[in-house]
Amino acid sequence: MSDAYPHIARARFLLHIGPPKTGTTSLQELVLPRIDGLVYLGKPWFNPDVPYDKCVNLHRAVDSVTKAPLGHFDADMARRAVEDWLTHSPAFAAASGRPLCLLSEERLTLSDVVSQVEIAARLSQVFPGAHAVYVRREPVAALLSLYKWLYARAWIHDSFSRWIDKALRPGSTSTGAVGLRYYDWAALKRGYGAHFPMHHAEMGDMHRDVHRFMADYLGEAGPLAEAGAALLAETRHTVLNVSRNRAVSELHRGVKLAIRGWNKLPFSKLDEKPEYLGEGPMWDRLEAPLRRLPLGQGKFRVTDQDRERIARYYAERGN
Repeated sequence: MSDAYPHIARARFLLHIGPPKTGTTSLQELVLPRIDGLVYLGKPWFNPDVPYDKCVNLHRAVDSVTKAPLGHFDADMARRAVEDWLTHSPAFAAASGRPLCLLSEERLTLSDVVSQVEIAARLSQVFPGAHAVYVRREPVAALLSLYKWLYARAWIHDSFSRWIDKALRPGSTSTGAVGLRYYDWAALKRGYGAHFPMHHAEMGDMHRDVHRFMADYLGEAGPLAEAGAALLAETRHTVLNVSRNRAVSELHRGVKLAIRGWNKLPFSKLDEKPEYLGEGPMWDRLEAPLRRLPLGQGKFRVTDQDRERIARYYAERGN
């Protein structure tokens, strides 16, 4: 492979596999692109220093790792996309020795088409010798954050307790059942550990100890970790891609539903972003009067029974 893909052979790859609601967006937008000396491949979608078509091809290649059905994954196409991206990356060209190249894509934990073992096997073909990292969060807090995110996008309508109840039913394919698998650390290590050395960082350290978090996240201490820790300390109070409370969730939810209703009419279609509708001055002004309202928080409440059932689910799976 080294002759056909010299840049891949030279690189050291770190694959950040998520999972969702573990601070991934904050790292992707506020920290990783700004660490000098780190070759950040992106989420991937767009890196302003690399030609757009190379970013699109890389995005499609990484997407195919989780979305291509069994027998349809083209490993050589994916390798060519990575090699081409590195060839056109100024950061990679400027680096000496074996630069650390980091890919962050939380969909790599989503086994809706193929298993995590298959995803890991495909990644090992594209990124030989890579290490994998995940950010670990207490599962109940992670599930509640995921629930609020889905609720604000109007993808679910239940209370948290009802959402969990559906998720825990045998054979469930609900969004909650998918969410439970995200934070099954034992399964994550079994799936990826067969193909990669793995390590993790604790999400709580993003606020408690930024130096420890970045060293754990990158898997090494040194200048890259120190630079990342400084950026994390600077931005750790910035809230991205979260719903502040029920009232804010209902605002985003209402706009989402209105867009979907409009798009059923025979007029020009409005773009519906898959994330929250937006951040910035306009949304800050719209959300500001709603952030202090306690209205309807019961729908987001986690009961003791919820906690016990979630703990039992993970204990039965070796966590």
